[in-house]
Amino acid sequence: LGFHVQPRHPVGLLANYLNALELSDDPRISQKALNYLNDALRGLAYVCYQPEVVACAAIELASNDFGIGLPQSYPW
Repeated sequence: LGFHVQPRHPVGLLANYLNALELSDDPRISQKALNYLNDALRGLAYVCYQPEVVACAAIELASNDFGIGLPQSYPW
């Protein structure tokens, strides 16, 4: 039997999405989003959702904490 056991982690996606949104220059947003990803390890988020969704949710939560607006349509 062959099992694919190489999990994808949303940290790399988080960095790419922050660069795409031009938020990587603000260390507060990057650190807060990374904190949310680390906190999500204690729950079922990594099992229930795709890594892209978890990374986007962390960015959304971090931007809401600091009052930074993101694009209303979510093509990112």
